[in-house]
Amino acid sequence: MAYTLTLDHPAKLVRYRHEGVIQRTELDAAWTDLMAMEEFTQRQYNLLSDYRNSTFDIPLRYAYDIAAFMSGVRPILDGKRQAIIVDNAFSSAASTLLAGLARINAGFIIKVFSTLDAAERWLASGAHR
Repeated sequence: MAYTLTLDHPAKLVRYRHEGVIQRTELDAAWTDLMAMEEFTQRQYNLLSDYRNSTFDIPLRYAYDIAAFMSGVRPILDGKRQAIIVDNAFSSAASTLLAGLARINAGFIIKVFSTLDAAERWLASGAHR
């Protein structure tokens, strides 16, 4: 798998980095690993997903499956924030679609960024917009 999950304790973040072509099975595996992390599920850590230098090989209709999954774990995600960093148009569009679905289905607040600095600033600010 071409992803890593690391903990940033001072910032109370789980940093998720994925490089290369992102397949549905890899995304599912990353979320399985994430949901096994006590920091994310019980200690209120937020998520920073860095998809720079990556390409999604997942149909957009899969966003609805992700939203259904998120709805099922709403007690964990409700009020949490995720910053997604992307550097291509398709990833930006897919992430923006997911952001809307995640907020509606799980209360999960996702914002899309093009730089690491902007994503980290937003997560550190505690802002929900």
